[in-house]
Amino acid sequence: MALKTWTTALLSVGFIATLGVDASASSPITATEAAAKVQAGEAVLIDVREADELKYGKAAPAISLPLSDVQNHTALYKKVIEGLDPKKQVIVYCVSGARSKKVAADLESKGFKTANLGSFKLWQDAGLPITK
Repeated sequence: MALKTWTTALLSVGFIATLGVDASASSPITATEAAAKVQAGEAVLIDVREADELKYGKAAPAISLPLSDVQNHTALYKKVIEGLDPKKQVIVYCVSGARSKKVAADLESKGFKTANLGSFKLWQDAGLPITK
């Protein structure tokens, strides 16, 4: 009986810890939801892929801000951050969602509300406009 109680307690702690980690992450958003928010002027879309990855295209309304610029706080990073409206949600994407999660965390630390689209492919697969 004691083993069962300890196992239950440990599983509960692990579950609570997992919830705590997930709660600090930016909210997920679908491509169609992102497009609607951008179209309505409620959000801006940021592509955090590196320049060489843009040969595959990017979401038409997206601002390009590579993760390397964010990490190095380049002039481009500062210009984009200064130009963002703090009242608008910032939606980020990359190839898999890992880099966009890092950028979302950076933006959240500056007081922006973020959402993570995750992958550029989700935008493409939804048939939304892209530029090359």
